[in-house]
Amino acid sequence: MYESPKGCDYFEWIDDSLCDKVRSMVVSLIASSETLLEDNKQLQRRLDERVDGNDVLNKLKEKNARLKMENSSLKMETQG
Repeated sequence: MYESPKGCDYFEWIDDSLCDKVRSMVVSLIASSETLLEDNKQLQRRLDERVDGNDVLNKLKEKNARLKMENSSLKMETQG
């Protein structure tokens, strides 16, 4: 802790610089993290698209089932 001539105390923190090996490791870890984040975003988009596609498919299957029932009903009316 340092004391200034005016009586104001303050603390000064000084970090030593990182050695080249540690700096290289940190840069590599940051790059890996960014790559993983981007991969995660891409996978989430693909999952969202697949879920949306499944919703559409399920709605089409329900509509198909209703139309089949309607078709059977109309056939029965025309035959009976």
